[in-house]
Amino acid sequence: MSNGDRIEQGLSYFGLLPLLTFPLVSGIPIVGYFIETAAIFFAVWFAYRSRHWLLTAGAAGSIVFALLLFGPHLLIFGLWARVIIPAVLLGRLMNVGLSLGKCFTVAVVFVAAAGLMQYLPERELFQQTLDTAGRWLQGGLMGGAGQNKETMEWMVNMIATMKRLMPTMLVLSGVAQLFVAWVIFLVLLRQLGLFVPNVVGFYYWKMPDTYIYITGVIMLGRLLVGEPLKIIADNLLLFIGFFYAVFGLAVFEYYLKKIRVSLLMRILFYILLLLMQLPGLILAALVGLVDSYFDFRKVKARMIG
Repeated sequence: MSNGDRIEQGLSYFGLLPLLTFPLVSGIPIVGYFIETAAIFFAVWFAYRSRHWLLTAGAAGSIVFALLLFGPHLLIFGLWARVIIPAVLLGRLMNVGLSLGKCFTVAVVFVAAAGLMQYLPERELFQQTLDTAGRWLQGGLMGGAGQNKETMEWMVNMIATMKRLMPTMLVLSGVAQLFVAWVIFLVLLRQLGLFVPNVVGFYYWKMPDTYIYITGVIMLGRLLVGEPLKIIADNLLLFIGFFYAVFGLAVFEYYLKKIRVSLLMRILFYILLLLMQLPGLILAALVGLVDSYFDFRKVKARMIG
């Protein structure tokens, strides 16, 4: 047995642990997030490598343990579905040879569906939790004046925004976990000398141009509809805008590399973009949006060529 085979065998059996336990530890800050991400990775791994009995044992065992401990609850089913179903789909679709972009898109759709299944039945609980956190933080600032009052106003606005955009924030958290697990999976395949599906370099990542019309319809609709539908439109815009921002970063990286900016200066540029916070995110999203239509990097021509 080669070293690669031994490593894969060890990983396969070790992978049962996060798969079986992630619903039990998901409520633990940081630890739960990392265990969920590990469970996603191993679900992708088992599905792609056709380790069917390990995948079945881990997926079925996790939901059984969760139901025994917490009882039947949509929040538990939503968590389980958000971790297991997109990961299994991603692994199986890659296994049958579908392009990586399509594989990841399908998985993201299921992440969104499962995230909404988590949020909608418990939306009042999520909002009450944010309200409680807001009151607790305000209580700690009540004794001050001046700058503390400005901080309180900022905090109130931030909590109101979080309440409004909580569905998409929950979904994007799951998307980020899926993406990290997917990247680690592809790197590990390469390290073990296994077949790695063709991955387009980050410099040439580009949002399909058809989404610009979808974005335009959502923005137009937001101007014409009432408040409940505006909340839905805002969540959709945040969701699409996140991906435009990622592709905008790809545009930045392409041109920074093209003009031969040093690694240190590129790092400083991204730190500055990060420090800009929301304006930096909007800038990246706008660049990704414009590039998706005008295709400054000639990505389509490169793909055809």
